[in-house]
Amino acid sequence: MNSNYQLPVKYIFSSDAPQNFAEMIKEVIPLSARFWSSEFKPTTEFPIVLGSPASVEWVNDEMKRYGHEIQVWTRETITKQGEKASRGDVVNNSRGAITYYVIGKEADRSIKTGNELLMRGFVAHEYVHAVAVSIIGDRQKGIPGWSVEGSANFYGFAIAALMAEQPNAAFEKVNTQNLRRSYYEQGALVPHSLNKDDLYKAVITSEKGGGGDGTTCAEPKILCYTAGALFTEVLVADYGHNKFVDWWKLSRKKNWEIAFEEVYGIQIDKWYEEVAIPYVIQQSKGAIPEVPAPESSSTFTQHSARLPRPFVDPSIQTQRP
Repeated sequence: MNSNYQLPVKYIFSSDAPQNFAEMIKEVIPLSARFWSSEFKPTTEFPIVLGSPASVEWVNDEMKRYGHEIQVWTRETITKQGEKASRGDVVNNSRGAITYYVIGKEADRSIKTGNELLMRGFVAHEYVHAVAVSIIGDRQKGIPGWSVEGSANFYGFAIAALMAEQPNAAFEKVNTQNLRRSYYEQGALVPHSLNKDDLYKAVITSEKGGGGDGTTCAEPKILCYTAGALFTEVLVADYGHNKFVDWWKLSRKKNWEIAFEEVYGIQIDKWYEEVAIPYVIQQSKGAIPEVPAPESSSTFTQHSARLPRPFVDPSIQTQRP
């Protein structure tokens, strides 16, 4: 971490921007930038747009200045959620990446009533997406869906925990909150409610992001955000942060599955079976013990390694200004 790095950030806040969240952004983003400064050091303006549900069209107009637009269904969802809304994203095109947040009054108040840790993680989560764009070349392509969202969750939580008085305890708390809140508020899939084979199949589907059934990574199952965060935690704990970055960097040049095996020395399916999935099930049981595990056998079928997909250069942008 470079403690002297200053991000050339441009804060673009609406006149009714949520004040607690606005203050939080100005605390979390500089720390996030210093944390990632060895890999990501923007030299041009880094815009962050913040508004409320009432000003979502203003946010969209500001996005248009950078060649982007918030999808209609997203704007409609924000309007429907009203003061409970808590949305953010990073989008990129050939001109660069831009971050936006739309936060309702209820979500903003929660920062001062026990939700500060998760909301800090949310701010830092979006910054990780910007880092991924710079390393891999695209917001969604080049790495599996569980790493797109789960790695952003893990590093977002880690940065939020670094800001706490007791970082280790804070990280453990936010990890558990991630599983419990995702299940109780969003009806997310509880990993240990599946046996190992079924969870493996769900993970394979989540690699494609929203692919397959369209929900394994996205709502309501959001496995990418829950299991994906724990997958990343295991990788960083076992091999270190630098190896993780090496995997992302190599995935810009070749299939992420091949890059994974070259960097970590283990084939991805073997790692799922022997390391990642058992850890996720263990953590899930601890976080949500009231949900029972299946009665069926939890032993694994030994899956043969899958053939890698054809490589598509993720740096070839699909979004244009």
